[in-house]
Amino acid sequence: MPDLARDLYELYYVNFSSSLPRTLLEEFAVQTAASGTSHQIAQVYDQYLNFLCPEENMFSLHFPNTFESIHSPAMTDTAISSLIDRIVLALFSVLLTLKTVPTICAPRGNAAEMVATRLDAKLREHIMNSRQNLFAEGVEDIVAQSRRPVLVLLDRDIDLGSMLMHSWTYQALIHDLYNIRLNQISITQTDDAGRKAKKTYDLSVSDSFWANNAALPFPEVAIGIDEASNAFRREADEITRMGGVGSLDEVGGLDMGASTKQLQRAITSLPELTARKASIDMHMNIATSLLDSIKDRQLDVL
Repeated sequence: MPDLARDLYELYYVNFSSSLPRTLLEEFAVQTAASGTSHQIAQVYDQYLNFLCPEENMFSLHFPNTFESIHSPAMTDTAISSLIDRIVLALFSVLLTLKTVPTICAPRGNAAEMVATRLDAKLREHIMNSRQNLFAEGVEDIVAQSRRPVLVLLDRDIDLGSMLMHSWTYQALIHDLYNIRLNQISITQTDDAGRKAKKTYDLSVSDSFWANNAALPFPEVAIGIDEASNAFRREADEITRMGGVGSLDEVGGLDMGASTKQLQRAITSLPELTARKASIDMHMNIATSLLDSIKDRQLDVL
């Protein structure tokens, strides 16, 4: 609204990250009409982005403490119903993004059944009654198939034990021992002088070492880090030997025109080599911190 009031642009394309309730949409229309700017609204979009994708094949609704909230005696029926509606809208956004209308399965008598019932109703209402069916690009093909995707909704109560178990894979240990948020973790490191400092690392899907080792057992990851470090040192030593310099930092200052073709290729690969070193150092620090945490909490003897 401030941009509209200041008349910053000729036309406005308004994008909402989630579906805007009709009451708020009507309020928005009233305010633009009152300010005399409604003619500048070219289009309004609901983007249905009520979820996060921390990895290529995983999504999260990013609702913290949901299990605690649903089972809290202090939660009123109205509050629980509101939370269920938020979950349904987020799942609807995921399905809409995938252009998928699944068969929904859920056990009876718990929160999962409530989510399944409301999600089914929302899907049917949208497909049957909406002027513009946002599933149109994929619905006909999916319905025509004899096997539709299956969405299985389960309450956390079905497997309480897994929350008390410590998996030994690299990714699971990081989730278990550190406060990870949006693929970012913070760990406390101690330098040679005994001073402690907190460092933050991003576990990106573009990190090849993370992509290849996240699901491996931690001992295998430690071996992988050592092998990657040794391979990097061999490549770095070869490049510095060809360039007649003492370190990789000096390679960037070499004259490309006067260098041999082999060295020119090595210099060209320097940014990739530097990024790989940063990744190795990061995982070395994380693995060292993980090992310290495992010993401190005696997870290896549980």
